[in-house]
Amino acid sequence: MKRLSVAIVLTLALTSSSFPTLSSFAQTNTGNTAKPTRTTKRKAPFVPQYRKSMQLGYLATKLGDYQTALINFKRALAERPRDPYARKAVQNTQAYIAVQRRQSQAEALTPTLKLAMDARDWSCAVQIVDRMIALNPKGSQREAQLIAYRSQLAGAMNSPGGTSASSGVCSSQNQV
Repeated sequence: MKRLSVAIVLTLALTSSSFPTLSSFAQTNTGNTAKPTRTTKRKAPFVPQYRKSMQLGYLATKLGDYQTALINFKRALAERPRDPYARKAVQNTQAYIAVQRRQSQAEALTPTLKLAMDARDWSCAVQIVDRMIALNPKGSQREAQLIAYRSQLAGAMNSPGGTSASSGVCSSQNQV
């Protein structure tokens, strides 16, 4: 659904600035006959493909649709192969996609972490959190939250009576 709404927004952005509006027809009364006469039509400003592609890329980036942004920035780069702005936009968008992919991988570990926590398998839980920390961007708020959570787990593991039961969650999931 998000992909569809992004496509609609991008289509509207293109059509609103690059196509002329329909002219209205005016009725003129001359004698017995009424002839429609066409009013002057506004011409749409010419927008080069490079500029359209860059604008669509920036809009898609703002909406979080990095794949669409990357496609448009690559189109702009194809129009102007030496353009530093298009080149940097492609590099930045590829970096956003990589971060997004790593964050998705980290979040995919959450069910396994829950299983380890439910089984009170603290060493497995620490391993999973370590993996999640490695997948999140350095210095991000999520990384800081995971580091704090890991400290709590290590405290639970090292506290009296906090022995870790080996549940086999980490070995059976093969995700850590």
